[in-house]
Amino acid sequence: MTPGSLFLGNGGECYECGHEHAAGDRCVAFHFTPAFMSSLAETLGADLTMAGDDGAIERVREATGGRGADVVIETTGMLPSVASAVRMARSGGRVLLFGIITAKEGALPFYDLYFKELSLVGARVARSEDYPAAIALVERGAVKLAPLVSDVMPLADLDAAVTMLGSDNGARMKVILEHGGLL
Repeated sequence: MTPGSLFLGNGGECYECGHEHAAGDRCVAFHFTPAFMSSLAETLGADLTMAGDDGAIERVREATGGRGADVVIETTGMLPSVASAVRMARSGGRVLLFGIITAKEGALPFYDLYFKELSLVGARVARSEDYPAAIALVERGAVKLAPLVSDVMPLADLDAAVTMLGSDNGARMKVILEHGGLL
C-alpha cells in the first residue's frame, strides 16, 4: 500500500486504525458490536466511524466518492461480513481476511471478486516474524494499547472476569488477569 491509502476495518479489533495511521494511511472503522467501539476506534486513530448495519456498504461508497476502500480488513470471520467486505472494496482492491472463518461453505459475491479483480489475502496472526515490527510500533507510540484494556483484575477474580465478558454490557475489549508472580 502507498501512504494515503484508505483502510476499512470492522469488528472489535480497532487497533488496525492505529497501525494503518502509523503507515500514513486513512482509516475508516465500522462495527457490528456495541457503540463504544466507535469511540475506541476514534481514540486509536480512525478518521471516520460508522455502524456496520445494512446501510454500511452505501456509506462506504459515499465516503469514498463511489470508489470503495483500497483495503478492507475483515475481522469477524462471519460470511455475511466477508461478503460485505468484498462489496466495500474498490476495483483492484484487497480484502484481508483477518477473522477466523470456520464455515465450510457459504455464499459470497463471486462475480464481484472476478469483475472487480479483488485480491483476497488470508492472514494468520501471531507469527514469530511479526513480533519485532509490532513491538517497534508500540515502542514508538504509533500504536496505542492502553485503550484496548478495559479491565485489570487479580487472577483470583477469574470467575468474575469470565462473567463480565459474557455480560450484555458489551463494553469490554481486553481483560488482563494479574497473577502477582504466582503461576
